Amino acid sequence: MKHKLVTIIMINMLVILAMACGVSTNIAEPKPTVDTKGTIAAAVAATDAYQGNAKATIDAAVAATNAAIPPTSTPEPTVAPPTSAPTQAQVVAASPTAGQQAVQGPIALTEWQRTAFTLMNSGCKVGDAACYKGGHPADNSVTDMIMTSINPITVDPNWKNPYLVFWHKYNVEQPAYVNIGIGSQWKPLKSFQGQATGWIQSFIDLNKYKGKDILIQFTAPAFAPTKSWWKDAPMNDWYLNDIHIVPNYTP
Repeated sequence: MKHKLVTIIMINMLVILAMACGVSTNIAEPKPTVDTKGTIAAAVAATDAYQGNAKATIDAAVAATNAAIPPTSTPEPTVAPPTSAPTQAQVVAASPTAGQQAVQGPIALTEWQRTAFTLMNSGCKVGDAACYKGGHPADNSVTDMIMTSINPITVDPNWKNPYLVFWHKYNVEQPAYVNIGIGSQWKPLKSFQGQATGWIQSFIDLNKYKGKDILIQFTAPAFAPTKSWWKDAPMNDWYLNDIHIVPNYTP
């Protein structure tokens, strides 16, 4: 009996224990607490570690690229060299050629090889220009009076209307000639005969001689008589004054 009572008590205790356990099992189990702060900190640390590794990778790539490409120096700015001294053709005003001087005014012909022509100091039409008198010499040493320019003059192709211009007066029985020389060839430009007792100005066209180097010559018989019947014959005289070339002559 005693043993039965003990058994019953034990069974009741087991039932009570079982019931107690059943109640406790019906209570919702508490959910595990999430450490949000710790999780965020861990994520940040992982991100920083990733970014650090990425930066190190990029820096390494840049360093490798710089090592592969040779350094280039920055080019110096180009400075134009100083302008050289102007050539003669550029400095027209400072050093004009003969042709350019002529365009600015007439070219006076003042250097001559003279035979039976003498230089005059008075009685000329243009007082400040060279003046000459041609005629037979007193010693009858020549039969022709000749005056030839010494220096050739280039008739510039750019001259608009070149002319030979001079003042003269004359008394000639036979023709007196104005000749032009090109190289070794001479040809007459104009002739005069008879008398011109007063000073006259003559003009001779030179347009056909553009681009040529020319010489000018005045010549006429001197009439140096050696026979008595010529004693009353008039002697040839030719006065020349202010001989020049005008590049752009206007009639």
